[in-house]
Amino acid sequence: MQDSLSASKFDYILFSHDKNTHFEIYKILLREYGNIINRELKKSPVALNSLMKEGNTYREFLNNQLDSIKSELGEFEFGNSFFEKIYNIHIGDGEFDNITAKNMLLMYRSRIENFKKFIHPEDDKELQIRLERLFEILSENPDSIRIFNLQEKYIREEIILSVLNSSGSEEFKKKAVYIIERQSLQLINFINELSIKYFTNTLQEELKLKKELTLRQKEVEEELKRARKIQLNLLPTSLPLNSTLRILSRYLPLTSVGGDFFDVQPIDYPGEKKAECIGLIIADVSGHGIPAAFIASMTKISWQNAIKVNPDPQEVLKKINEQLHGLTSGNFLTALTGIFLKEHDEGDNHCGKFIFSNAAHYPPFILRNDGTFEYPNLKGYLLGVFPEVKVLSKEVYFGRGDRFIFFTDGLVESRNIKSKELLGEQRLQTILSETRGMDGESSCDYIIDKIKKFSASEFLEDDLTLIVIDIV
Repeated sequence: MQDSLSASKFDYILFSHDKNTHFEIYKILLREYGNIINRELKKSPVALNSLMKEGNTYREFLNNQLDSIKSELGEFEFGNSFFEKIYNIHIGDGEFDNITAKNMLLMYRSRIENFKKFIHPEDDKELQIRLERLFEILSENPDSIRIFNLQEKYIREEIILSVLNSSGSEEFKKKAVYIIERQSLQLINFINELSIKYFTNTLQEELKLKKELTLRQKEVEEELKRARKIQLNLLPTSLPLNSTLRILSRYLPLTSVGGDFFDVQPIDYPGEKKAECIGLIIADVSGHGIPAAFIASMTKISWQNAIKVNPDPQEVLKKINEQLHGLTSGNFLTALTGIFLKEHDEGDNHCGKFIFSNAAHYPPFILRNDGTFEYPNLKGYLLGVFPEVKVLSKEVYFGRGDRFIFFTDGLVESRNIKSKELLGEQRLQTILSETRGMDGESSCDYIIDKIKKFSASEFLEDDLTLIVIDIV
């Protein structure tokens, strides 16, 4: 074999134009091809009876190949097929699927026909078409191309061994081995060229896709900036001053824009000074981005208009639902709105009441000045889903030293990044009780710090809104 590799380019030109050598190689390899077909016919009946793309079974395809071989060689004795070794070495006890095996067989048949036609691989359009079809299958799994090259090297050695074991002369063997070596290398080069072309095209497509994704990412970032600007404009720039209430808040936005918002402002209420009557809304729109920010913006405007006309919390939520229904495009929102009214009662500590209505939002936790907790059980229904919504209201009296804590679901539904466990209302109540004795500012910072420590992450899964109102 080494002698054949040392043949000169001039020798190859002479060898490749030797028709007798070509035809003898053809007959030897056709017999080997017959052994390959015979090996495939030993597959399971299920595999052999499976339909091919052309409508015939794999068994029929193999028998047609075998009949064509016998028509040229006549009956011949079957021997071992080097496909057996390929299966054992490269895929263990498994087998090539019928489509891959069929295309490999046709490719090898075309190679064998090269010798009969006296055509070189680079000039054989039929062979190139078969190689391209085979490559389409191989390219579905990038590692298959590497395996194909290894198999081709092994098959080349087996074909050469078949020639060397034939009864031909030494001169014939020398010529045949070199021609086979040359043909095999040309085939590998052709497959590799297809690989380069394929992966170059794939790389170009990936670069194009990456460019499109980068452009889209910039568009999304711009959209998020606009949404964030809308959302921040929804939040009060300052909190109202009141002789009875001390109002503190914290808002931690998600990286992508969510639908949290709140507002606190003095309102007109019959028989009350405007500065002594405080209206509040806290809401959470489902979804993220521009749609959520837009719905939140509409909700705030609706709340501001409704509370001026009729400050009754029930009527306010009904009005918001009426104006939002049909405009939310599948989104919905939870909301709680209420008013703090100052009252004077010389008999006890009570100094006012909070009247509120709820639309499926978390009610406020109330930490009384004696350390006890209240959690008003008033849930209600989502807004923006149905044209009419049933709304209830509740009154809660408050006294000096009491604390109201309002929040969105980002607080109580904070999740531990490792255990995936939610914070829950019970843990939140424990955290809130620990703030007793702290001022509002310190309490807000303490609660947020505890939430971050529980989640074990600086990154939030949802917006987090917290309002602490102390009665003084």
